[in-house]
Amino acid sequence: EVDADFDGSLSCVDCYDDDPDNSPGGVEVCDGIDNDCNGLADFGNPGVESEGDADNDGSIACLDCDDNDPANTPGGTEICDGQDNDCNGLADFDTSGETNCGGGPTSYTGTYTLDQTVSYSCLSGLYGWNFNTLTVADANPVIVVTSPSNPPGSMTGTFTTSTAFTASMSIGSLCVETYTVAGTFTGPSTMTATFTASFVGTCLDCVSGSWTFNGVK
Repeated sequence: EVDADFDGSLSCVDCYDDDPDNSPGGVEVCDGIDNDCNGLADFGNPGVESEGDADNDGSIACLDCDDNDPANTPGGTEICDGQDNDCNGLADFDTSGETNCGGGPTSYTGTYTLDQTVSYSCLSGLYGWNFNTLTVADANPVIVVTSPSNPPGSMTGTFTTSTAFTASMSIGSLCVETYTVAGTFTGPSTMTATFTASFVGTCLDCVSGSWTFNGVK
């Protein structure tokens, strides 16, 4: 019944009588030790053991930003996975917040050169289109596909899967014109798609049709 660490608590009640920072009534800190001698290392969560190392990465839970994954730990190496790997509070492998780097989501934004020219005319050549490029604005889940000719101009739609999309636009009243492009991005800079023109109503000699093509940006 001595007080070896001179913290005011006798050894028979002091859980660490060789360390004055750990004694009955002490202040719990995040160090993996029972500082207040209540039988638990429970910093930040009194009464619950909360200073362990569940993922065995060498960092205790109250210091580890993800104690379920050893790849995320203080001092870790940041990689492109959308996670805070070094526990600095940021997913900062790159300056974009890891939205478009090696392992992150792909942006399909850009101008694609088509492997054929999409061309059509009606009304004795007074109406139609002629284009061999399409410009994509990827704001997933929204996508806008624009042709250099008008019509069709800008067609707006959504991604139906992570790589497939449909976009369209409609104009007119007596003759309702609907232009649709539907396709799939087959890689970060390639697509295959079908452009469809539909005419409904009093459209004189303008008739519906479709064109399938591949594109590369």
